[in-house]
Amino acid sequence: LTRRQIDDIIKGRLSDLAWDSAGGTVSTKITEAWHREGDFWD
Repeated sequence: LTRRQIDDIIKGRLSDLAWDSAGGTVSTKITEAWHREGDFWD
């Protein structure tokens, strides 16, 4: 995969999250995912 393809996949996943979620819960889910991986967003 090229960097562009990876970026497109990520954008697609984020779009899916946005459609599946109401309002501001998308950023909450993303933040929780980051925290599971490590404390990047402290």
